[in-house]
Order: sequence, then C-alpha cells, then structure tokens
Amino acid sequence: MKSGLTLKKQLVTALILTGFIPFLIMGLISYFAAANALEEEAFEKLGAIREILTGELELYLNNTEAAISMLSRTSDVSDMFRELGRLHNLYEVGPDDPFFITDYDDVREVYDEYRSFFQTAADAFELNDIYMICRPHGHVMFSLQERSDLGQNVGSGELRNSGLAEAWRQVVSTRQTTFVDMAPYSPANNQPTMFMGLPIMDGDEMLGVMVVDISIEMINHIMQSRAGLGETGETYLVGPDNLMRSDSFLQPSTHTVAASFRNPGQGSVRTEMARAALQGQTGITVGEDYLGGTVLSSYAPINVYGTTWAALTEIYYDEVMAPVYNLRNIALILGVIIIISVALLAFLLSYLLAKPVIGSIRSISEANNQVVSASDQIASSSSSLAEGASEQANSVEEVTATVEEATSINNQNAENTRQADILAGSATTAANQGYDKIQQLMASMEEVSASSERISHIIKTIDEIAFQTNLLALNAAVEAARAGEHGLGFAVVAEEVKSLAQRSANAARETADIIKSTIAQIQEGNQVAEETNTAFDEIRQQIKKTSDLIGEITVSVKEQSEGMDQISTAMSQIDKVTQQNAANSEEAAAAAQQLNAQAVNMLQSVAGVAAFVGYNMDSDAQRNLDRKNVAAGNPVRSSGQQRPATQLAPAYGHGEPASRSTAKTTKGELKQNRRNQQDDNDIFPLDDDDLKEF
Repeated sequence: MKSGLTLKKQLVTALILTGFIPFLIMGLISYFAAANALEEEAFEKLGAIREILTGELELYLNNTEAAISMLSRTSDVSDMFRELGRLHNLYEVGPDDPFFITDYDDVREVYDEYRSFFQTAADAFELNDIYMICRPHGHVMFSLQERSDLGQNVGSGELRNSGLAEAWRQVVSTRQTTFVDMAPYSPANNQPTMFMGLPIMDGDEMLGVMVVDISIEMINHIMQSRAGLGETGETYLVGPDNLMRSDSFLQPSTHTVAASFRNPGQGSVRTEMARAALQGQTGITVGEDYLGGTVLSSYAPINVYGTTWAALTEIYYDEVMAPVYNLRNIALILGVIIIISVALLAFLLSYLLAKPVIGSIRSISEANNQVVSASDQIASSSSSLAEGASEQANSVEEVTATVEEATSINNQNAENTRQADILAGSATTAANQGYDKIQQLMASMEEVSASSERISHIIKTIDEIAFQTNLLALNAAVEAARAGEHGLGFAVVAEEVKSLAQRSANAARETADIIKSTIAQIQEGNQVAEETNTAFDEIRQQIKKTSDLIGEITVSVKEQSEGMDQISTAMSQIDKVTQQNAANSEEAAAAAQQLNAQAVNMLQSVAGVAAFVGYNMDSDAQRNLDRKNVAAGNPVRSSGQQRPATQLAPAYGHGEPASRSTAKTTKGELKQNRRNQQDDNDIFPLDDDDLKEF
C-alpha cells in the first residue's frame, strides 16, 4: 500500500474536500465580490457626504462674506465710525499710543448707541466679535466683546503680529475683503481665531477697517454632521499647516481645533490623503488615518477665501466591511457545520464500505492461516519424504550393486559349470573307452589262456595297450586335475589305471622271462580285470551322476542368472522410481515453500488492506506473519512492506552421495530450476494491484 492513510481517512478527506473546496471557492468569490461592492458603495457615499458638507461650508462662508460686506456698507457702520473718528481726533491719540476708549464717557455713549445693532448682526451672522479699526494708526476703536484688544494699536502695539493686525494691514493695503487663516489669538485666550477684514468706504474714501471674528463653531457644526457615517466615520478639515480646521469626532482629546493648535506635535494630520488634498488633488483611497487605523477616505481641496484647506471624509475599513465580516463568519460557521456533517457522513459511508471488506479480510486471513499451516505440514512432510526417498535411493543403489555383482559371479559360475559339463562328457568317453579296453584285455587273457602261441603277439598287444592305457590314464589325470574337486575320485582311478598299465607293460616285458608263471597269474589277471571292470563300471556310473549333477547345476545356474537379470532390471526400475520420488518430493517441498511464501505475501497484503480500511488483524494472523518472516530469515515487516515470494527451500537430498546427486537427479534439478523461475502469480496470482480497489 502506497498511501499511509486508511480507507476511512481517505474517504473522509475526499468527501470533506469535495464538499468544502467548492464552498470555499464560492465563499471567497462572494467575500471578495461583496467586499468590492461595499468598498465601492462606501467610496460613493463618502464622496457624496464630503461634497455635501463642503458645499454647505462654502455656502456658509460665502453667505458670511456677503453679509459682512453688506454690514460694512450700512449707514450705521459709517455713522458710528465717523463718531469714533471724531473722538479719536478730539483726544489727540498718538499714532503709537493706545486708545483707551473706556476712559471716555462720550465714547461710551457711542458704544451704547450702536451696540445693539452690532450684537444683532453678530448673532445673525454667527460672528464671535466685530472690530472697528482706524485706518491710519490701527487703533481698535470698537469691539463687541470688549476684550483686552479694545483700544490696542495693532499697527505698532503688542498685537502687531496677530491675525487681527494682519487683517487690518491687508485691507489698508488692498482696500479689498481679506481673510486671515486660523491662528492662536492672545486676547481670546490663545484660542484659534480666523478673521475677515473689509474696508469701510464713504464713496472713494476709506474711513476705516471692519474686522469680524468668524465663529469656528459653525464650521464644526457643519463638518460634524454624522448622517451616513456610521460609528467611525467623520468629516474634518486640515489647514496648510497640517493642523485641524474642524474638530475630530473620533479623537477629541488631541484633534480638535484648539487641541491641535495647542499641541501641534500630537494634533497635526500628516496623512497621504491630507497631503494630496492640500496639493489640490481629489480622490478616494484606502489608507492610514492620523490615528494609524485603516480607513476608506474621500479627499478634496476646498478654497476658503483664497486659502486651500483639505476636506476629508473617512470611515474605518472594518466598519465598512462589517457586513462582509459577518458574511465571512456565517460562512465559516456554515463551513464548520458542513465539514462536521460531511465528516459524519464520510465516517458512516466508510463504515458501511469497510464493513464487508473487513469481513472479507477476516475470512481471507483465516483461510490464509489454514494455508500457512497446511503449507508448513506439506513442507515438513515433503522434506521427510525427500529425505526418506534419498535414503531409499541409496539402499536401492547398494542392493542394485550387490545384485549386479551376484549376477556377474553367477555368470562366471555358469561358464565354469559349462566347462565342467564338457569335461564330464570327456571323462565319460574316456571311461567307456577304458571299459572297452578292459573287455578286450579280458578277451586277450582268455585267448592267452587258450593259446600260448599267441603269447608273443599278445605280449606285444598288451604292451601297446599298456602304452595307450598309460596315455589315457595320463590324459584322465590331466582332465581330473582340471575338474578340481569333482575330478578327485576320477584322478585316483586314472592313477590306478596308469599304475596298472605300467605294471602291464612291465609284465609284458617280463612275460618272456616268466611265461611259465603267466598262466598261473592269468587267473589273477582275470580277477584283477573283473575288479577293474567293476571299478570302471562304478567310475562310469559316478561320471554319469557327476555329469547329470553338472547338467542340473548348469540349468540352475542358468535359471539363477535369468532371475538375477530380472532382479537387476527390477532394481534398476526401483532405482528410477526412487529417484523420481525423491525429485517429486523435492519439487513438492519447493512448491510447499513457494505456497508458504505466497501465504506470507498474502498475509502481508491482507494486513496492508486491513490497515488501509482501519482494521487490526487478529493476533494469530499477525503471529503467523511474523513467524514466517523470521523463519524465512527476513525481519518482521509492517503491513505495508513486501517480501519476495520466490525464496525456495534448499534441496533435501542430504544423504545422497555426490556422484548420484549429480548423475541421477538432473531431471529433478531441472524441474526445481523451472519451479524457481516461475512467477509467483502462477501459483497464487494476487498482488497489491489486484487489491488496490479496496
């Protein structure tokens, strides 16, 4: 098995991925589409809010300018200024001296006369203060608030560097309406103050300068409108000095107008959006605000009486994306629910799928255990049978050798018996001849007895007969010697015949001397001849019996030789059968060993499939697997490892001699080699690929 995951884990993983990946893709697409849509909608809304608020601000500033311009041209203003100018000249106020208006009752009367008018105008136009300043010297001759700046000389006094002095100078020099941006003003407790100055004209003559303190509260009121900005949205203004021109809703401690001017280090706004707007650019972007948070920003420049401010409408990115985040959270919850549901379904399906597989594995494992046990028994029996067949082959070989040796001896005996039979025939012939000669001797002796005159002739004849008898006796002795033990008796007779022949020859030679005694001894000769005749007759009978016995021995030896040939043939066949049995036993042992190896491989494959479907094999199967691995000389392997299935047992002919093992088991060895070269699938055609569907 290639994979380390079980069927259950793979199925669970596949189903979870199948269910979750499309959901994830759809969720991501929906998330980014919703995020883009919300971002575009937020940018459009921010741009619209910024344009509305800046439009309101510009309208307010334009209306304020128009109202102040109209106010400066009223008769009340010019009349009041003429009265104050007259008093200014009356009291001969020096160019560099202050004009302490409160010290003069007639000046107070002028104040009281026109205060209500200017107060009404200030309330109507949202003005903090209204100043009347003399044109030539810069004396503050009127202030609605009557603060410390009243009577001061802004041209040369301590307020000469203030915004009020700047407004006076610009109007005097240009005779035009002028605007001085926010800056701390000491008479107003150093609160940021912005001024608008207008000339007071009487025809072509400029009587003086009217300066108004424009209220910042109205600007804040306009900029802090929260319609459509949610919880973190705001619109604010930034001046060229990067300080606030309206109060921040999100950070009032450091980014109000007052706090910003009081502590520029903390209250300044130096974001990319503010910088771009101050440079005259209009746009939308996602960037970092003055607090370091990520915001969606719509920015644009706004012209305030010739001064460029930056107008920014921003909202925090997280608030805009809150619906998307909610959608994401809902999707994550749904994803978790889907994963859990798919996992439960996958576990159920894997159980339903694995249950029959596990049952089959259990059955295969049990059957394989039986195969392993049976193969062990077959291998053991085949080994014992091979050893017994080898020993039997050795015994048959020894018996065959003995039979062959006995056959050789028997054939030699048959040849000797045949030679003895020939000699016995020769001896019989010689005995018959001797018997005939004795008969002739007896006839001759009778003739000697009958006729003396024939003695000489008879003596000669006897001498010849004696000579021939001597030769025959010599031949008989030779043949008896050649006959061995069977010719001992015949040799004795032959010796006696030889002796008798010699005596006969001697007697014949002595006959002439003892002719007289011949007749007397003829009877003795007859008696001896009769005895000799009887002896020859017995010799003939014994020779006949000996010949008959030799014939029987010859027949027996022939039959024994034929029997030995049959025994030798049978032993050869037995030897062939024994060798075949030994070879078959070895092949059976090798086949049992291969079957055992295939059973081990099957156990390993089954163990791998079992591990794949998450099933633990029973301990008996695992022990069999471990035992087989150890017996085969292999380390105990895990279920996913394989071992070769073609490792065969060695040859079992332990007791067979080397010569016969080489000479007579060639067929078995060839079969064994062919068996070794067989593919394991020819015996048990299952491998991992056949089980991969599990």
